[in-house]
Amino acid sequence: MAMSNLYSKISTKPMKRFQDNVAVKQTNAWMNAESPSNTSDSPPSVSPLSSSIVLQREGITVNQPLSAPASPLSSLSSPVTHVNLLSPGDCTQDPNWQATKPTVRERNAAMFNNHLMADIIFIVGSPGHTQTIPAHKYVLATGSSVFYAMFYGGLPENKRDIEVPDVEPAAFLALLRYMYCDEVQLEADTVLATLYVAKKYIVPHLARACVNYLETSLTAKNACLLLSQSRLFEEPNLMQRCWEVIDAQVSQMQRTLRTITLSDKNLDRTLEDYSSRPSSDSVTHISSLRSCVYDTNVDTLRYRRAACKSNGGVNDDTCESFKSGLSIVPHCLSLSENDCCTNAEMALRSDGFVDIDIHTLESVLSRETLNCKEIHIWDAALRWASAECIRQDLEPIPANQRQLLGSALYLIRLPAMNLEEFANSAAQTGILTHQETIDLFLHFTASNKPQLCFPTKPRQGLKTQVCHRFQSCAYRSNQWRYRGRCDSIQFSVDKRIFVVGFGLYGSSSGAADYNVKIELKRLGNVLAENNTKFFSDGSSNTFHVYFENPIQIEPECSYTASAILDGGELSFFGQEGMSEATVGSVNFQFQCSSESTNGTGVQGGQIPELIFYGPPSDD
Repeated sequence: MAMSNLYSKISTKPMKRFQDNVAVKQTNAWMNAESPSNTSDSPPSVSPLSSSIVLQREGITVNQPLSAPASPLSSLSSPVTHVNLLSPGDCTQDPNWQATKPTVRERNAAMFNNHLMADIIFIVGSPGHTQTIPAHKYVLATGSSVFYAMFYGGLPENKRDIEVPDVEPAAFLALLRYMYCDEVQLEADTVLATLYVAKKYIVPHLARACVNYLETSLTAKNACLLLSQSRLFEEPNLMQRCWEVIDAQVSQMQRTLRTITLSDKNLDRTLEDYSSRPSSDSVTHISSLRSCVYDTNVDTLRYRRAACKSNGGVNDDTCESFKSGLSIVPHCLSLSENDCCTNAEMALRSDGFVDIDIHTLESVLSRETLNCKEIHIWDAALRWASAECIRQDLEPIPANQRQLLGSALYLIRLPAMNLEEFANSAAQTGILTHQETIDLFLHFTASNKPQLCFPTKPRQGLKTQVCHRFQSCAYRSNQWRYRGRCDSIQFSVDKRIFVVGFGLYGSSSGAADYNVKIELKRLGNVLAENNTKFFSDGSSNTFHVYFENPIQIEPECSYTASAILDGGELSFFGQEGMSEATVGSVNFQFQCSSESTNGTGVQGGQIPELIFYGPPSDD
C-alpha cells in the first residue's frame, strides 16, 4: 500500500525548536500524570503535522518527520528470529489456538494486529490516509513507559478509539510488531518514520535498530539529508557517520587519477610532447583534470623520461616506458567534470541536499574538512535557497534567496575561488551587494586588498594519514622478488578509520612497471580489491596504490591487507618492523598472516604503509 502522508516536509517550513519542547512537555505531562496545557484527550504527540512527503532518493527512500522527543538509546539486543504470522485473526480462528502455540512469545505474537480481546483501537495516519489498528493495553504498557502513562497513569486514557495523525501506519505497525513479536522488520521507505515513532513512545531498542539500518544505508547521495534527520532526531553517532561519508570518500575516477599522480607541471610537459597543438576542447578537459589531481608526490612521467634517457639515450618517441605513460593522456582528456567529483561534491549535488534544514546547511557550509571546490559549494547553496523560496511561497529571485540564506551566505569562502570562477558565477547572480562584488574583485586583483566579510582561508579538506610499520628498508641480492606470490599482513585498530590504499616498495634495480592486485579482507571475506599497475623509479620510495572507495575499518577487529605484485625485478623490502604503531590518535597492531606466501610478516617484507582517513590527533 502506498505510504500515506505522515509528516510536514521538514524543509517546507524552517524547523522551530519550540516544537520539540512542546512535544517533550506533552510527553512529560503523561509521564508525571499532569494535565497538558492542551486539554485534548488525544495521546501525547510530538506536534500536529499536516501534509507529508516521501522522498524517493538515491540509495534510500526516506520520510521527513517534523521532530521527535529525545531518548537515550541502548545497544541492540541479540538478533531475534522471525515468527511466522498469518493474516490478523487467522491464527486464532481455531477455538483451541492457545494449544498450538508452545511459547509465550508465539501466543503473544498471535495477538498482533488482532481484534480478539483488543481493548484499544488506534486510528493511525493523517486525514484521508488512516488505518485502524487494534491493540491491547497490557502489551503496550509493558513495552513503553509512554503507553503505560497513557493507560495506567494518573490521568489514564478512557477512550477506546485514539487518533494518531502524526504517525505513519506502516511505522506504527512496525512498533507493535516489535512489542508483540520481539521482532524488528525495517524497510527503506519507513525506517525514518519508525525511528520517529520509536522515539515518540520511548522504545530505545527499536530506535537503535533504526539507526543501525540508516548507518548501513549511507551513501554520498543521501548523507546530507540523513545528516539533517540525525540532527533533528538528536542522534550524534549517526551525525558523525554522515560526516565521515561526506568527508572521507572520493570517487573512483579521482582514485584513478591519484594512482596516475600527474601534477600540473608534468601534465603540461606530457601534453607538450603528446601534441604540439591541443584543441580548445582538450584545454577545457585539462582544466577539469587539474582540479581533480592533488597528490603530486610522484612525477610519474618525469621518472619515465629519466628512465628512457638512462637506458641508452633513446628519445621519448621510441621509449616504450614513456610512451606507455603517454597512453593515459587521451583518456585523461576525455574526462568530464562529473568524473572528478569528490563525495562532498556528490552530496552537494544530490537531490536531497535542497531538502535539508537551515541549521544543517550552516553546518555543511562551515565544514573545514569539506573536500570540495568553493564554486560547487556556492552553486549548492543557491540551489538550496531557490528550493527554500518555493517552500515558503516566495519567488526565487536573488533578493529572496539572500534573505533566506541569511548568515549562512558568509560561511561560503568566495575568496577561495579563482578570479574566473568568481567572475562567471557569484559575481553575476545578483546575490551579492554591489560593494561586496567590488571588494571581492579587488581581493583577487589588487595588492592592497580590502577587508572582507567572507572567510579567505581555503578549506583544508580531510587529509590522508599514513601508518608506517617499518623503521627502515633495505635491499640484498636475491633476497626479495616480485614473483606473483601473496604478501600479506594482519592488522587491527582501536578507533574506526577508513583505509584508502597501501604503500608498496618498488624495484631496487632500476625503473620498471609492475602489475599489482591489492585486497582487504575480514574473516576471509574480500571487502575491497583493485587490479592496477604502478611505475617504480628504482628508488626506495614507496608507491601508493588505492582502492576504488575507502573501506570502513571497525575497532578491535582483525583485517588482512594483501598485495600480489608481478614483475621480474628485485625489490626493496622493509625491516625492523613494529608490532604496534600509533598515528595521530589511532593505535595499530600488526600480526603475521597465514595468507602471506612471499615472506612478508611483522618484522619485514612488503606493504610498508597503510593509507587511511581517521580521527585527528588528540593533541
